[in-house]
Amino acid sequence: MRVCYFKSTSYCETSTRPNKNLESASGYQLAPVIDQAKKYFPRLKLQIAIGGFRSSKAMIEGRCFELYPLPDDWGNNTGEINEIISSAVDYKIALVQALKDFRDGKKYKKKPELSFPGIGIDLTSKFESLFYQQTENLIHDALAHINLEQPQEDMVNLYAALKAVVIRLFDQATESYQQEPKMLKALASSRRLLHKYLNELEAQGGNHESAKKA
Repeated sequence: MRVCYFKSTSYCETSTRPNKNLESASGYQLAPVIDQAKKYFPRLKLQIAIGGFRSSKAMIEGRCFELYPLPDDWGNNTGEINEIISSAVDYKIALVQALKDFRDGKKYKKKPELSFPGIGIDLTSKFESLFYQQTENLIHDALAHINLEQPQEDMVNLYAALKAVVIRLFDQATESYQQEPKMLKALASSRRLLHKYLNELEAQGGNHESAKKA
């Protein structure tokens, strides 16, 4: 589970979610220990230790071990558990799509006078990693303390926190370009796109299919 985390920088908890497309390179399924715990101890508070390492032929390059909890009765409420993780990933997608727009600018064949350049520099990898770093504790806390009987308030608070991180990182990524006249159109376009995604996320309760397809 942690080996995937090293490669992608995404949450280790994504390994607790099922994926039917197991033939895909990014497909995955429930880890056996999670599946067994869900089957035999669905009502117990669960603490899961996740660890692993990254190595080359000559040496171990990094180790990481973490302990994170799941709340009482988590096994009977996997929909809410999955929603916490999926929603965080969707907020990340909104940030990445906006930064791609800022990178690429716009080209209009029929009305080239409306075209404008982007920065031409890919910021997505850096700020995707920063997003995961700055939200992982939010996800751990949400998984540990969510009220599974009435999760709405906890989820709304999580969405608000994720939105704040996304806006802060977008501002950080674009700050050095905000005084460049040639970049103002690209900045305005990408900011509009970001807030469009964030508004859709709020309207859909954290789920955001359109951002994934953009």
